[in-house]
Amino acid sequence: MSQHRAEPLEAIRDLADPKARDSAATGKQAKHTILVVDDEQGLLDSYVHYLSNTKTGSKRPALRSSRRKAAASPNTSTAPGTDYHVLTATTGEQAVELVRDIYQQGSRIDVGFFDMKMPGGIDGLETIRQLLEIDPDLYCVIVTAYQDKPLEELAKVFGDDRKDQWDYISKPFTGNEIIQKASNLIAAAERRRDYTRLEQGLLSSIDQFESDAEVRARELAGANRQLHAKQTALQGALDKLVETNMRLQQEIKEKSRIARELQVAQKLEAVGQLAAGIAHEINTPTQYIGNNIHFLVEAFGDLQAVVSKFKEAYEARSDVESCHRLLLAAEKEADEVDISFLYEEIPDAFSAISQGITTISTIVGAMRNFAHPDSDLKELGDINRAIESTLAVAHSEYRYLATIETSLDEIPLIPCLLGGLNQVFLNIIVNAAHAIADAGRSVDTGWIRIRTHADLDSGMLVITFEDNGCGMDLDTQERIFDPFFTTKEVGRGTGQGLAIARDIVVDKHGGQLVTDSIVGHGTTFTILLPL
Repeated sequence: MSQHRAEPLEAIRDLADPKARDSAATGKQAKHTILVVDDEQGLLDSYVHYLSNTKTGSKRPALRSSRRKAAASPNTSTAPGTDYHVLTATTGEQAVELVRDIYQQGSRIDVGFFDMKMPGGIDGLETIRQLLEIDPDLYCVIVTAYQDKPLEELAKVFGDDRKDQWDYISKPFTGNEIIQKASNLIAAAERRRDYTRLEQGLLSSIDQFESDAEVRARELAGANRQLHAKQTALQGALDKLVETNMRLQQEIKEKSRIARELQVAQKLEAVGQLAAGIAHEINTPTQYIGNNIHFLVEAFGDLQAVVSKFKEAYEARSDVESCHRLLLAAEKEADEVDISFLYEEIPDAFSAISQGITTISTIVGAMRNFAHPDSDLKELGDINRAIESTLAVAHSEYRYLATIETSLDEIPLIPCLLGGLNQVFLNIIVNAAHAIADAGRSVDTGWIRIRTHADLDSGMLVITFEDNGCGMDLDTQERIFDPFFTTKEVGRGTGQGLAIARDIVVDKHGGQLVTDSIVGHGTTFTILLPL
């Protein structure tokens, strides 16, 4: 097979070639670019064969590894044809240099395949780390024969919010697997770019809406000036003012509708981000419930065998010799199954099962309370219980970062929109966890303190959330309630959480939401709600 490895400058010229990119004249779509990093040239050639201009139904060679002296099964299936632009590198250092040069020229890599073990230089995992510093949106596939350790490390590199950005293939593998992984990750990358374009379009629409509102406000001011200047045209000016006011009222209603939709979308986004953590929280007690049930089944079988032996001896009690022989056999059976051990462990197993069921019930109950249906009508709500439910739902967000300290006084039920307040509490707790992580703290040093008490003199319920995270400067504190303002990297936050929280507390409850923060020491959010 001919050599397909591209040197960095040749790869850049290929990507910059107009014939290889989108063409408005022909309507042809450019090839997606795939990078393959492996120290074995034979595997590189096979990758290129499978991913570059392959015809449907063509017979493909098996992907072989001379280092392991083992190969995947030959693949002669009729997978859909592919036509990717494939670049290859035999070392991690060469791959980093190649990608850096490509991005300096304004091009990009869509998907990378990385061998985990590459002697003589940086391995596949370190190569991915360095490439993500160049392009955080690079989609990666790790190729390894060892599933546990490399995948755990790779998951840490990408984090929970970018789980769709990586995958793996276990050796040995087939050509169809290579093609399927490339197709899936390219589709995921395109979906993310589509979402980004949609978000940018929404921001542009909001900017246009604000600009139109300013124009209409100026028109209204001009109409008022004309009203005072032209007394003879009073009736006509009044008619125009009424018409303009009606139009503004309609626009205000539309803006309110959009705000409600944004609030619902942000709540759904928050629940979606918590879903994986909640599933893990439920899976753990489910696992040890299953283990203990399995132990009880085996223990019951052992006890049943012992009881059966003693039953035989009892039934032979009229024959002393047979009864004595059967009793000895029963005692031997009892010694073999270790009756004393079973008597000690069986109650513990039942206790563990009961504890697991209680844990699952607590999580499910917290989710039910947190997902309180939204309503425009206030109902009497238990704020302390709402905070506890939110903490249970968000446990996976802070469990490895901070300890929770609560001081919840006995407070009366208050008229409120409980579903909205749950969303406020969740946003503040998650933001506190992120700030603690940004400050480099762990569960041993990070803390979040939550307090409630009723101030009867002012007629307000006071709720405080305090953390020892990274804190905020004054400029950031002045802007945190602005829609779409965020200090987090792309993919970690949309900038809507605190803006929606302020709308819920101030506009819908007539309360106050204030913040006090010191850079390097932490932040305190105080919520005041009418009793």
